[in-house]
Amino acid sequence: MIILYGIENNTIDVSDICLAKLKVNDIITI
Repeated sequence: MIILYGIENNTIDVSDICLAKLKVNDIITI
């Protein structure tokens, strides 16, 4: 999806990845 939709969705995908990492970190710390 990142390659197909280009820069705008690329930034969105990156933010989603960051949120996912934060969620994983919360689960690990708990």
